[in-house]
Amino acid sequence: MKQRGILFAFLAGVLCLTLSLGNTSYGDDKGNASGDNKGAADKGRDADKGRDADKGRDADKGRDADKGRDTDKDREALTDEQFIKLASAMDLAEINLGNLAVRRAAGTEVKQFAQQMVTDHTRTSQALLAIANQKSIPAARTMDRKHQDLADELGKTQGADFDRMYMKSMVEDHQQAVDLFRRQARDGKDKDLKAFADKTLPHLQHHLKMAQDLTGGGRDRKDNRDRRDDR
Repeated sequence: MKQRGILFAFLAGVLCLTLSLGNTSYGDDKGNASGDNKGAADKGRDADKGRDADKGRDADKGRDADKGRDTDKDREALTDEQFIKLASAMDLAEINLGNLAVRRAAGTEVKQFAQQMVTDHTRTSQALLAIANQKSIPAARTMDRKHQDLADELGKTQGADFDRMYMKSMVEDHQQAVDLFRRQARDGKDKDLKAFADKTLPHLQHHLKMAQDLTGGGRDRKDNRDRRDDR
């Protein structure tokens, strides 16, 4: 009787241990399944994020490409006729405004700059007109309306106000001239005009630097470079 009781107790212990192990296994399987599902979900979300990122990059590339095409359209190579008309009008403006500044400018440096503009642009104008006549391409005979209006305004101004207005226009004019001649030197079709633009471009860049220095723009850029070097 005592032995049967011990046997029953032993069997009951084995049964409890079996059930316990089964529950543990089930819990582990459940946890693993849950982890697998979570991992799959995370992978899915990562894949979605990757696709969204790819779409975003593709969209950005598309917009950049559109911008590039728009810029290329705006900066198409000029025809020979357009270049000659624009460049010759610029020369006339620099010569006429320079003569005005030689007479009316208050500052000695501004007067000297104006005289150099008259001298240099008279020379480039003669060289350009020689090419234009050789190719039977008409050149501008007068300044454009913008510079005619500016000359009228400068004629009513004197002293430091005149110097500021004149030099401000010189910076803007030579920025445009540098851009025009750079495009012609790079993209022009006529070899003579390309060579003329390439030869004249360094002089225009020098004029621009002079104008910027006289208006303080050149010094500001130098100060910024010096501060960056110090850092």
